[in-house]
Parts: sequence; structure tokens; C-alpha cells
Amino acid sequence: MPEEAQSPESQSPEPQCSESQCSDSQCSDSQCSGSHTAESMPEPTLSFLAGNLYLQSMIALGLLPMPGADKPEVHLDQAKHTIDLIEMLREKTEGNRTEQENKEFEQILHDSRMAYVNIQQEAAAPPAEEE
Repeated sequence: MPEEAQSPESQSPEPQCSESQCSDSQCSDSQCSGSHTAESMPEPTLSFLAGNLYLQSMIALGLLPMPGADKPEVHLDQAKHTIDLIEMLREKTEGNRTEQENKEFEQILHDSRMAYVNIQQEAAAPPAEEE
């Protein structure tokens, strides 16, 4: 008995994203729709979550532009909240992290806090006079 062709509904969707619009290295479709299959998404790990929160803090500090924005904007309250979330996640996972995850958390928290202090000091400093 010949095999029947699968209907479109039974086929799993292909990842649809172009490299110019997506950082997912597995995506190569020239017309990105932003939809991904579970196979193309990164593995959900503690390091991935902490890294995403770190990027959010850098965006809130104005060190990276918000996706779709023309220029970065500083939102110190959002940055502090995100850094506090990273710290809370570190505390709640104490004793359950690998040595590598411990190092990543320490580095992420250090970098985020130092950037926050620098941006906060820049915002508080009087503007430089032009000559």
C-alpha cells in the first residue's frame, strides 16, 4: 500500500526567520515572520534566563538600544528592578547551581551593578560647559 502524502496540517512548521532579523543561527529563511519551532529555540537553562535578564538591564541602562528603537534610552528604575531580579534568582537557586552558573551569576551581577553606578553618576553629574 503506497504511503500517503502528509497534509500540511500534519507537517511540522519550518523555522521562518532571516539572519538579518534574528540572532538564531539556525534560522535562514529570507522572509522572517518571527515564528520559530521548538527545535530552533535555545535550550531553556538558568544561564540563558540570567543572560536574558542581563540584556534587559543593559537595555534599561541605555547601553543597548531597545529592539526597534532608533537610540538607547536610560530607565534607571527598570535597570534596578532587573538587577534585583537577577539577584533574587541567584538567591533562590543557591545550592542548586553548577560552578559555571555560579561564575556567570557573579559576572552578570558585577557587570550590571557597575554599569548601573556609572550611568547613575553620569545622570547626576552637572552638564559640561561648552567653551
